[in-house]
This record gives sequence, structure tokens and C-alpha cells, in this order.
Amino acid sequence: MQGNLEEAASTAGMITSQYGPYTSTVGVVGAALGEFLQQWSHDLLYIAERTSKSLSGAAEATGHYIEGDLTLAANAQREAAKEPKVELPGVDSPAKGQ
Repeated sequence: MQGNLEEAASTAGMITSQYGPYTSTVGVVGAALGEFLQQWSHDLLYIAERTSKSLSGAAEATGHYIEGDLTLAANAQREAAKEPKVELPGVDSPAKGQ
């Protein structure tokens, strides 16, 4: 999604100053997309991680139920229900030397 938003922001156009030096900045739509990504990226990554864990856990638990191993099925469900840890690159990463 990040790549798609960046592409959309750059495709949306730039604002170029008519006065020198000629520099371009991101246009209004690009700026709005950047704000959206900054505001919601953690939540969107959390939703993706939560969904992935839920689906994988359900598939694993179902396989164990089919095999008749209720203990492994319960363990798979318990692991899938654990809170996912979401780290944004460059934001949540620990600083070097700490």
C-alpha cells in the first residue's frame, strides 16, 4: 500500500514555483495522501497482521481438529488470538546503540 500511495501522490501532480529557483513540491492531493499514510499506517498494518494471524490460526486449528488432536487445535487458537506486534520501519525500531 505504501508504494501505491507514493505512486498516486507523485502522479497527482506537483506545484512548481513560477519564481526562481524552479523547485517542485508535492501538490495538495499528494500532501493529503502523505498525511493519510502517516496517520493510519500503524492501524492498517495492525489490521493486516491481525487478519493474517487469525486466518493462519484458524487453518492450523482446523487441521488439528480434523486429525482429532484437540490439544494442538486449542494451542493454535490461543496463539492466533495473541496480540500482534506491529513495528513501523524507521519509527518503532530501536535507536542504534541503545
